[in-house]
Amino acid sequence: DRPGRIAVIGDIVDGRLPRAQIQMRVRHKDGHLVWVQEALRVISRDGQGRPRRLVGVAQDISPVKAREEELERLTAE
Repeated sequence: DRPGRIAVIGDIVDGRLPRAQIQMRVRHKDGHLVWVQEALRVISRDGQGRPRRLVGVAQDISPVKAREEELERLTAE
């Protein structure tokens, strides 16, 4: 999922997006995958428009993704 995240961050940094929310999988230190939702935005830029500060919040949404997968499975049955 890294290429998609990098592209979205580039869009925020370059000013094409004012903010973004990304859902991605990350590998936990013990090896299993965790779904994370990340909200990002630039809160200040310098005189040339370059970002000075990017803030974000990340949340583990693995339980939500598990429920979505279960609903899809039940719907398919």
